Amino acid sequence: MGLAFGHGADYRHHSNLLFVENDKDPWQIGTESVASGGSVRRFVAAGGAHHQDLRFPSPLDAPGVSAARRVVEETVR
Repeated sequence: MGLAFGHGADYRHHSNLLFVENDKDPWQIGTESVASGGSVRRFVAAGGAHHQDLRFPSPLDAPGVSAARRVVEETVR
């Protein structure tokens, strides 16, 4: 996957990738350089913490986290 995950990686020859990052996750900088386009996409969930989008939904979830889950569901279908 290129040189390193997100840092200088070349995704031009990849397809059907969705990177979901949460803006309160310190690791979210790992895909800052991933350009969205074609079937390689990046979604940043406002208000989300590390892996929060992978946990069970909660009424306390930030709207951005709920939106991230919808994007994943729509992408997988």
